[in-house]
Amino acid sequence: MRKKLLLLFCCIYSFTYAQNSKEKVLVTDLTKIKQVGNISIAPDGKKFIYSVNEIIPSEENKLEYDYRTHLWLSDFQGVKQITRGTESVSRGSWSPDSKQLVFARNVKGKSQLFIMPLDGGEAFQLTDLKYGASGPVWSPDGSKILFSVNVSFSELLKDSTINALKSLPSWSVEKAGFKSNAFLKADKKIKPNPDGTIDEIRAYLDRDVEDKKVKVFSRLNLQGEATTEPEIRFNLLYVIEPKEGAKAQQITKGFWSYNAAKWTPDGKKILAVTGRDTTMHPDREQATAVVSINPDTKTITPLLSEKGFQFTSPSLSNDGKWLVFIKSQINVLSYGQIILAAADGSNKTEISFDRAPGGFEWSSDSKYLYFTAFSNGGLPLYRLDVLTKKVEKLTDFESGIVAFDITKDKLVLGKTEIADPSEIYVSDLSGKNAQKLSSHNDYWVKNKALSTPEKRIYTNSKGQKIEYWIMKPSNFEAGKNIRFC
Repeated sequence: MRKKLLLLFCCIYSFTYAQNSKEKVLVTDLTKIKQVGNISIAPDGKKFIYSVNEIIPSEENKLEYDYRTHLWLSDFQGVKQITRGTESVSRGSWSPDSKQLVFARNVKGKSQLFIMPLDGGEAFQLTDLKYGASGPVWSPDGSKILFSVNVSFSELLKDSTINALKSLPSWSVEKAGFKSNAFLKADKKIKPNPDGTIDEIRAYLDRDVEDKKVKVFSRLNLQGEATTEPEIRFNLLYVIEPKEGAKAQQITKGFWSYNAAKWTPDGKKILAVTGRDTTMHPDREQATAVVSINPDTKTITPLLSEKGFQFTSPSLSNDGKWLVFIKSQINVLSYGQIILAAADGSNKTEISFDRAPGGFEWSSDSKYLYFTAFSNGGLPLYRLDVLTKKVEKLTDFESGIVAFDITKDKLVLGKTEIADPSEIYVSDLSGKNAQKLSSHNDYWVKNKALSTPEKRIYTNSKGQKIEYWIMKPSNFEAGKNIRFC
């Protein structure tokens, strides 16, 4: 995806660097930052993979840039790149025997799944689906790979493969001039005529849409990341055997998305997040539910659902006894609450924590839950003791843990800080004694003088403390006038 340099400057960190003995940081230096993420430790605990996202100048226009992501492998001693090329690679998922990876990569403009053996040999293409495939997750027993397919409303409406019964949505599409969804099955052979009947005029106007001369919006959430999106898109879930020539099987249907899908530890069910009320337009339904899906029978059972609330980020402990999730009240300005419950969603306990948590990961013995949360200018790593329900902060406020994973005796951290924009570290389970393992940004940061933000605290008349930071200009000298540009 190409981004203008101005957008890049606004969206990446706001660190300004310089000292007299080193080079000043230039605007284009911000494009040199390589960002680590998506850390995943192999089931055998002997190695891990992670992604590196970098910004590459466009070959056609040097003032525009492309994002590119590839996978790296580490044995806890060093790191090496294992995927290459102009096409980015998604987050990888390990096979249970730790010998293979599955990931998504673009083929002819569509994301498809590939399996890479780590004992040598080329990755082979697993899927070749019309609408692509993404987000692969290997099942615990190694027999299947779960993934999602993203389709538009019109594609789902017309395609007899993914909508075999040619069903219509249970919610109103809310198109002006129509009281029901019956028009979606109307005769499409009506002759376009701008001077004809109302149906002929509509057919005439529809041609402009088909020719991409205009966009017609009949939805609330019309703003996409890079452009407007007149059509709703849906994530459908599929499974496939991890072997060449295997045929993917669709396990969810209908006009609703299923997100954050993951296997239960026993591999018998899939947890996913979807809209709570399927009779409401997806743009209007703010409440979400966690559902349990049987991939064999394709039955869907609500696990967590409550009117007026969102349930997100469900995660089962490795022993299958505990379920953690985030509960948020819709249309209320607040942060989500961590809820710990039994595996079936019963016996819920609200955890006392006053920040917005994310990135849940369980310790191998299921005694601790690790997560991150923005706080005091940083992104620390926290740990919840399942028995005592106490939360402990493991890392400092001066850095950010952007990704992490856990083995039996260590943590692998993707860490960002002023002196090191984004690198991989390995620490003990308390986040202490961290050792830097990668050096993706050393080559350019080492020659730059760094301006460290200075923390201040303002106390108002009620005694409330508000934190703020000062970043002095690169040419700052006390007592002298400053020229900013």
